[in-house]
Amino acid sequence: MDGGLKRYADIGLRLPPASDRWSGPTFRAELRTWVASVVGEPTSLEPVKIRPWATVWRAEVGDDVFFAKQNCSTQSFEAALVLALNDLAARHVVPLTAVEPSRGLFLTPDQGLPLGESVAGDVDTWCRVTAAGAQLQLEVARYVDRLVQVGLTVLALLTGLLHINRDAQELHETLGTVRRPLNSLTEKELCPGVKFLDSINAGLR
Repeated sequence: MDGGLKRYADIGLRLPPASDRWSGPTFRAELRTWVASVVGEPTSLEPVKIRPWATVWRAEVGDDVFFAKQNCSTQSFEAALVLALNDLAARHVVPLTAVEPSRGLFLTPDQGLPLGESVAGDVDTWCRVTAAGAQLQLEVARYVDRLVQVGLTVLALLTGLLHINRDAQELHETLGTVRRPLNSLTEKELCPGVKFLDSINAGLR
């Protein structure tokens, strides 16, 4: 393990689990006071998730619903990161109602059901989300120094210079695969039978 990563992991192991504190009455009282100070006294404040790395709480204030999140100390930069992204590329990220970066705490308005619950197996929607995520990375790449300042880690290439073989064949030719979309193939074409698979495995020995 890389020295920096090992030190980071060691810190996480030495720190007391934040989930114990998040489950207790003291944190509930602190969170209620904070939510009340930014959007008004909540009529309901209940945990949605309590994990070792973060907690999410649902707060009802009048007719409005908000979600509060706090991360453990090794992930607490998320609040500052979301704040920076709202400044750099707001159309791609959840809007902020309130944020306190020093505590790793932020509040967002209700955005509806999580994507995994609302679209399930809708591949087209997941593709659009993936494309939007890629677009976000492109838009903020020029601000890497600012993102590092708020806590992101730069993962440098460990292999040195990359070699590009400009004479390489297309992947279809290298692998000997068909050019038709796999979802258009029949079961017989996708599963040619045990004997044919055995011959392929024999050629790889």
